[in-house]
Amino acid sequence: MMRVTLYLFFVLFISSSYAQTYAFYEGEIQGTTYHITCDNSQERDLSLEIDSILHVFDTHFSNYDTGSLISQCNKDELTVAVDSLFSELISESINISKKTAGAFDITVAPVVNAWGFGYKTGQFPTKATIDSMLTFIGYKNIAIENNTFIKNDKRISIISNAVAQGFSCDYVARYFNTLQINNYIIEIGGEIIAKGKNERGLVWTVGIDNPLNGNEIMTAAQLENMALATSGNYRRFYMKDGKKYAHTIDPKTGFPVEHNLLSATVITKTGLEADALATAFMVMGLDKAIEYTNKHSEIYAYLVYSNEAGALQSYITKGFKKFIVNENLK
Repeated sequence: MMRVTLYLFFVLFISSSYAQTYAFYEGEIQGTTYHITCDNSQERDLSLEIDSILHVFDTHFSNYDTGSLISQCNKDELTVAVDSLFSELISESINISKKTAGAFDITVAPVVNAWGFGYKTGQFPTKATIDSMLTFIGYKNIAIENNTFIKNDKRISIISNAVAQGFSCDYVARYFNTLQINNYIIEIGGEIIAKGKNERGLVWTVGIDNPLNGNEIMTAAQLENMALATSGNYRRFYMKDGKKYAHTIDPKTGFPVEHNLLSATVITKTGLEADALATAFMVMGLDKAIEYTNKHSEIYAYLVYSNEAGALQSYITKGFKKFIVNENLK
């Protein structure tokens, strides 16, 4: 899923003295880019290690790689042997599907492809086509048992683009933690996890852009030992017969969502959960997303929507407010 552009408010290298203690890494992975800044007091070049870790994610979760593990699971076999990394993503995805009553669902791949928003080129589908796919779409139709991926219909296929990038942030963070690197910010495809302080001794600060104007920052949030993900509908869509079709697909109806929620930013403990919930909120729409956050106070959300007059408004959960540096929306 297309993510809202996030501007990272951290200075890479303020002076030569700072450059000696913090390192910056960037590159391309998972069809997107990554930017990582971390404490380099150990004076180690981690370029190869980071590239290796992220390459593992491509071999596991890239729907565009026909040889990846997820592509193997999307073939006709009802069972596929997988490893603990793959099992963790699937298990956590199923768990979040349960919590969100199916608003987040990785088995939506056939419909996403049918609309042309997935890893296969689709055409405008008929309702009959969508209805036929809904007969085998649903997170209850897949399972993980003893490092084995199981599906009850060979037509089932899964898509990872609403969760893999957040999970990859978690995975790099775990590696840094094993090296006792306690200050870092990791951004992969717009999903972010941060720990400790930046090179100036300040909490990492992340900007969230205006969903209608990518050059304008709406607010900024400070992250310390937390993850942040943003999802939105406004940049990826197509028009047909004068109607706009957003790329967020409701797994229950098989059709693009139609509501006034423009973007959802979520802060949680893990990138995987933040990534998945941001997508789930875009499926739910404003009212149901607010209802969900009211029931789960540990989930912090910043929801941007348009009112009846078309003006931008925001709903900010109580928990999210403590992260905000400045707030432009009233």
